Amino acid sequence: MKTTKKILAILIAVITVFGIMSVAVSADDKPVYVIAGNIDIIINTPIAGQKPSIDYVASSENVTVTAFTWYDTKTNGIVSAADSDYVYEDEYTAKISIAPKDGYKLDDSLTVTVNGQNPSSVRIQDGTLTVEMTFSCDKGSSSNSFFAGFKTVLLNLLKIIRDIISHIFGF
Repeated sequence: MKTTKKILAILIAVITVFGIMSVAVSADDKPVYVIAGNIDIIINTPIAGQKPSIDYVASSENVTVTAFTWYDTKTNGIVSAADSDYVYEDEYTAKISIAPKDGYKLDDSLTVTVNGQNPSSVRIQDGTLTVEMTFSCDKGSSSNSFFAGFKTVLLNLLKIIRDIISHIFGF
């Protein structure tokens, strides 16, 4: 009888320990939200005589741009704002990598557009999505400068609206 009580006590102790462990593991698990649908990334396109810009606005607050680089398609060299201006009629490729913020993951059917257009290349590797889009450099006439300025103001306005919405809803 004593042995039965000891075995029963050990069995209850083991069951209790496993029960506590499973609750502890469950308490540490955080929900992971899936980002689905389409994400549009708005960028400044090349305009002759201007410096490359890596300013952007993403249509989702749940992703972060982890890398943004401009390449000259002739030389495949990096075009940086520090040492070069865009040249009229040259083509430039924007390579943009985005990753989900903590607590989010990218859906397999997620689509990405750049300035509302489908990019020329989309790759997913280790949870990071990389897109490439090639643009011809605009002339940079006074009318284009107006639209570039208008676009910059619009991008800044969208950033402000995004910040207000994220502040209100706590994103």
